[in-house]
Amino acid sequence: MNVPDNDRVNQEQFMELLKKMDPELAMIKQALIDTRVNPVIVNKMLRSIGNLLLGSGFGKIEIYIQDRKFKNIVGQEKVQIEENAEIDS
Repeated sequence: MNVPDNDRVNQEQFMELLKKMDPELAMIKQALIDTRVNPVIVNKMLRSIGNLLLGSGFGKIEIYIQDRKFKNIVGQEKVQIEENAEIDS
């Protein structure tokens, strides 16, 4: 993407400042710039991960993309148990 020189300088200065103030957020921002992924999805993904962690802490999250559009984020919680299927009499 072609960016005017003054905008590019402003963006570089912003990123340097962000790296100093919040390095973790700067990593996320840089990944979004590099990949050009829509940032709206990040909030939805984090919410799904958080919900899974608040539950059993086991499971998976699937992201469905169709025709270059995000369609669904599906979190599936898994409960691990090691119990016999039958009760001894």
